[in-house]
Amino acid sequence: MEFLFVYGTLLDSQNQVAQFLQSNAEFYADGYFHGKLFNLGDYPGAVESDKPGDKVFGTIFQIRNSEKVFPVLDDYEEVGDKFLIPNEYTRKRIKVFTNGNEAKICHVYLYNHPVDSGSQIDSGTFTPKAD
Repeated sequence: MEFLFVYGTLLDSQNQVAQFLQSNAEFYADGYFHGKLFNLGDYPGAVESDKPGDKVFGTIFQIRNSEKVFPVLDDYEEVGDKFLIPNEYTRKRIKVFTNGNEAKICHVYLYNHPVDSGSQIDSGTFTPKAD
């Protein structure tokens, strides 16, 4: 069983890749991981943190068919050899906590560049811009 933690544009129900994810996964729980969230313009980037007070909030999904889902998400997040190296994001399995404090190992797309260009989102929650 594979789990994915989503904190950004993949939570936007108007996004076609988010719709693909939702049709190929089950909602598991809302939660967070210890990290920092940055506003990169039209989308966020998250990095891990070892400080307990640093939290990135989002949603945990249980993936139905990881062989089908992850290649689509990797393309969306531009992860892999066919994209510029270093990739902007990397997919990593990390410990994520549900709001009920259950720990789950989840795949998370983490920002893979210096965060100098973005401003930190102190709340840990990304809100997409309204069109």
